[in-house]
Formats: sequence, C-alpha cells, structure tokens
Amino acid sequence: AMDAVRLADNQRVLCASPAYLTDRGVPQSIAELSQHSLLAAQGQLPWHLSRRGTVRVVEGPSIVSTNSSDVIRELASSGAGIALRSLWDVDALLHSGALVPILREWQAPDNLALHALTPQGSNSAAAGAFINFVQGLLAPLKWELPNAAQPVT
Repeated sequence: AMDAVRLADNQRVLCASPAYLTDRGVPQSIAELSQHSLLAAQGQLPWHLSRRGTVRVVEGPSIVSTNSSDVIRELASSGAGIALRSLWDVDALLHSGALVPILREWQAPDNLALHALTPQGSNSAAAGAFINFVQGLLAPLKWELPNAAQPVT
C-alpha cells in the first residue's frame, strides 16, 4: 500500500492548433467532437467532461496509438487533431498561440492531481524533504488558460 501526498492540481483543457481548427472547423459542442480527429495516449479515452452539473462522455478512438503523452502534445500542436491535455503540459503552447483552447466551458474531472507516492507508513525523512522541496517548486506556479481564446480564421 502507498501514501499519497498532493503536490499540485491537474486541470486539463481541450485544445487544438489554429491550423487544425481552420482546416476542420471549431467544434461548437461536445457532440461535434465525434466529427474530429481525437488524440489520446493509450488509456486516456473516453474523456469525461462536465459543464454546470451535466456530464458528457467523449468516446472514440484516437487517430494514433501511443503510450506517450509527449507524442500527443506534439501531434496536437502540429495540427493533427484535438487533445485533452494537462495545463502544466501545454501552458507555454497555449500562451504562445501554438494551441488554442476549445469548448472552454467544459471541464475534465477535478479529482486528478499530481501526487508523490511513498510506501505506507514509511515516514522517511529523505522522502519528506523531497516532497517539501517539490511542493515548494510547484506552489508558486499557476497554470491558467489564456484570458481570451486566440482568434481562428
């Protein structure tokens, strides 16, 4: 068994490149995602999204088969499709305009977070020091969506 210590939140966002959205159109609803190319690493679909108490499940295959979230991020930024990514993973790409958030009112579950795992009851001084160090590094970081969606023409 393991003990988990929460290090940081893990908010996620649906996003795609401006080129993809120009070519394929900007989805206006969750239902329209079925008409788009979805990008997800193995085990990351289906997506469970909610808006004001309404939950929708986005099913469908990813257009690629990979176990690498890095590959998914790079494919999304190169125009291959729509991805559900962690803000910490795509923050710089969103703020540079390489990726654009879509369907912003829909949220992924907020029960996911970054955790440190230690053997249950270990109480190691070294592990505690490491966890405190990482929490100190992450505490000032605020991964947020850009204030306004980037224009897509």
